[in-house]
Amino acid sequence: MYTIKQSTAETQFFYLHDISGDAVLGQADGTFTKRIGKNGGTAGSLFTAMTVVITEEENGFYSFPLSTSHSDTVGLLAVVFTHATAKQVNLVWRVEARLIDNLAFPATSGRSLAVESDGMVQSTVEEWRGTVPNVLVSNRMDTSVGAMQNNVFVAAAIQDGAFTAAKFNTDSITADALAADAVTEIATNIFTSQMTESYAADGTAPTPAQILFMIWSRIVEIGSSGLTITTRKLDGTTVAMTFTLDSATSPTTITRTT
Repeated sequence: MYTIKQSTAETQFFYLHDISGDAVLGQADGTFTKRIGKNGGTAGSLFTAMTVVITEEENGFYSFPLSTSHSDTVGLLAVVFTHATAKQVNLVWRVEARLIDNLAFPATSGRSLAVESDGMVQSTVEEWRGTVPNVLVSNRMDTSVGAMQNNVFVAAAIQDGAFTAAKFNTDSITADALAADAVTEIATNIFTSQMTESYAADGTAPTPAQILFMIWSRIVEIGSSGLTITTRKLDGTTVAMTFTLDSATSPTTITRTT
């Protein structure tokens, strides 16, 4: 038993032999009794007379055309040919609405898959769970994410350079785009997280954290000796910066030295 496509016409073959297994030759179409049974009928009366022409081919092989009306019902299909001088011929198929051959390699009009030269499979999505998808935008799928599982964005899932300034349009992220608690969390993190102590070298543009430490050091931890002013780090001992005055008694300028 093999599978055939529903409502498809094709020529079928069978071998006619006697009780000894020898080929029975030269039998005309009219010498056969032909019956056909389809899925879905009433048990006990599934078989009915079959209208078909049997043609002798050679060496005991005969052929007949299985028509679209013969194979119009999905399920099992059986054909029985009886003959006075030969063993009964029993043929059974499974009728399916779709066959593997419906997926063409490469594409054939009306079929659904094609394999490109690079091995990729090309497909046309007409519906996605009953909904027609949006048209592509610059050959990319246009999607609207309604919800995501927890831990979708983690460090291991984001490659270096995945988010850069060039990948964000102007005003793509605004205060209105963030939830109130997100804004609060960002502000809280900025103003309550402990900074790492650091001081920019003389002549080097500082980071925001460095400039805050440099201002703090210049105001709080400061000492002078002659023309030199020294500021210290948080420990109150380690030198952070040094400055030079133009006069020990009446200075008018101050210049950072280290």
